[in-house]
Amino acid sequence: MLKFIGNLFKSSAAKSSGTGDAPAAGASGEKPGKHDLAIAEFSQAIAQNPEDGFAYWSRGNTYRHKGEYDSAIADYGKAITLNPGFVEAYTDKGEYDLAIANHGKAIALAPGFADAYNNRGLAYFAKREFDLAIAAHGQAIDLNPGFADAYNNRGFAYFVKREFDLAIADYSQAIALTPGHANAYYNRGLTYSAKGEYGLAIADYSQAIALNPGDADAYFFRGSAYSDKGDYELAIADYSQVIALDPGDADTYYSRGDAYYRFCGILLGGTHPIPKLLC
Repeated sequence: MLKFIGNLFKSSAAKSSGTGDAPAAGASGEKPGKHDLAIAEFSQAIAQNPEDGFAYWSRGNTYRHKGEYDSAIADYGKAITLNPGFVEAYTDKGEYDLAIANHGKAIALAPGFADAYNNRGLAYFAKREFDLAIAAHGQAIDLNPGFADAYNNRGFAYFVKREFDLAIADYSQAIALTPGHANAYYNRGLTYSAKGEYGLAIADYSQAIALNPGDADAYFFRGSAYSDKGDYELAIADYSQVIALDPGDADTYYSRGDAYYRFCGILLGGTHPIPKLLC
């Protein structure tokens, strides 16, 4: 059993709020178990500066990760009220047409603004307008050929269209430009898995894990690739690591149970000794 891949694609948006630096991936607002602390920190920032739209947006993201969607929407709305040009808030609120329109305004004011094309591509992707997403990311790349994130994001638009070789080419270019691009390794691994090239997928998931050891998704899909290859012991080890990182992940318990079942079936059908703790 696989998780829905579309929810697990790792994209990269350029932040243009102008109110501060974006939290780094894996900052306190993104780590399970630390949401309440992050909310308290952002709330304190808002108390000190009620006009800080970026703080509202950041708190909204944290509420969204907690599953408190009404609170998230309220914070995104406040961020938009304070800064109507804050395009990320429109996207996160689900108002993709407004996000696209605001990216268009940014492009009209600065036609060479590659970040605006990249972010507009993400909004098109969210609306499932994949050809327009590909075109927008392509424009970002034309303006900035070294824009690794735009290659990564265009790659997944190709992926959902099942144009796997084009997706792999874009992920590979992102990696060539930024060798530490863990998301591109992960996304390329998904694509190799979809093609049934499990050895290449495992290599990419392993590289993503080396770059980001806390990436439960990379462990999960590497476990799935091992399972598809029939390497059930290695699959079980990866699923166990996912559970250690995210004990509430029901899909992984199911997948680990299936791997145990298949592993034990192989042992029972052969002459290997059967470990009592497994079968």
